[in-house]
Amino acid sequence: MTRTRQLTPWVLTLALIAVALPLGLSNGLRADEDSPIAKEMEAINSNYKQLRRAARTKNFPDDTPKMLQEMQMATLKGMHMEVPLVKKMAASKQTEEMVAFKKMLKKQLVTLIDMEIAYMEGRVDDLAEGVSELGSIKSDGHDRFTED
Repeated sequence: MTRTRQLTPWVLTLALIAVALPLGLSNGLRADEDSPIAKEMEAINSNYKQLRRAARTKNFPDDTPKMLQEMQMATLKGMHMEVPLVKKMAASKQTEEMVAFKKMLKKQLVTLIDMEIAYMEGRVDDLAEGVSELGSIKSDGHDRFTED
């Protein structure tokens, strides 16, 4: 057997370990991605991405109201769920952080309702501005309530 044939299985094994190890570690660090609230936030995020694309051209699709309503419902559900990062905090800090979380989602819900009304009234500029506001809320929420 040649030296190359002897090394090939070892090289493949090392390559698989090199790829699999970081993936396994990242899943352990991001365990909260499977939480119920993460699923609601993902529903919001997928619709947000579509609205963000539409806002660039100010050409919103006919299913915009449906997307906004889905986001509103997911926001309401999320408002009443535990936040994994907050749960890990000291008990004295948890109430303060949950209040901040609920206030943020209240702002998001009002923004989504205002956007739906803007769509119904044909105020495309206001709708695009709402998408920008959602982006700010999302960024602030991720900075404060998710782990890196």
